[in-house]
Amino acid sequence: MNAIKPRKAAHVTAYFAIREGGTIDALKLAKLLYLAERAYL
Repeated sequence: MNAIKPRKAAHVTAYFAIREGGTIDALKLAKLLYLAERAYL
């Protein structure tokens, strides 16, 4: 099982926030992270 890498998670979160104009809703972020992980697998 893979462990969560905090640095990578922070980078991905920052990327999504920048794409949204600087801030992002927590629920939307969770959905985007889920979809990104599914696409990666």
